[in-house]
Amino acid sequence: KRLSEKKPIECIKLSEEETARWLDKTQYLQDEHVEQLENKGLPGKEFLNAIKETVERLNKEYPDVQYGN
Repeated sequence: KRLSEKKPIECIKLSEEETARWLDKTQYLQDEHVEQLENKGLPGKEFLNAIKETVERLNKEYPDVQYGN
């Protein structure tokens, strides 16, 4: 059984301003991960861009459920 079926999960929708604040405060994590991947010879920037494109597509496809940007 899925966890969400066992116990309801409360989702909190952040305002655009709060979302922007969170993204700003956590940008360094994305930068570090990209750097780690690229130091291993992997396409870190391309990987991050693919994730961002997927998030954008999902936000358009499912407007009632917004994923992080």
